[in-house]
Amino acid sequence: MPLDPKIADSAPNAPQLTPYDEQHAVTYMRLLDALADNADWREVARIVLGIDLTVDPDRGRRTFESHLARAKWAARQGFGISCSAVGRRVRNECVWKRAALLLVSDRKIRWSHHGIA
Repeated sequence: MPLDPKIADSAPNAPQLTPYDEQHAVTYMRLLDALADNADWREVARIVLGIDLTVDPDRGRRTFESHLARAKWAARQGFGISCSAVGRRVRNECVWKRAALLLVSDRKIRWSHHGIA
């Protein structure tokens, strides 16, 4: 598995984990970390996805949104499988990320019901 896999313009949207997802498990975890830290999407696109927003900000936004959506999906649906592919340390972190994401998602849902979103 490459240490720094190339980022596609759009993450997969298959109903199961793909080889791309397995190669980008660490990228997905970094995106979830950034979400939990309320990081600015531009900073995340630059640092995590390696996208130069001065060249193509629209591509950067689309790529960021696509990969964040896939990271959320993977955390809810299939990261347990993907984590086993990247080793014990990452697998343990992955379980934590999944729990953190569910907590963040739950808070956002509750906040949106209270008009805070």
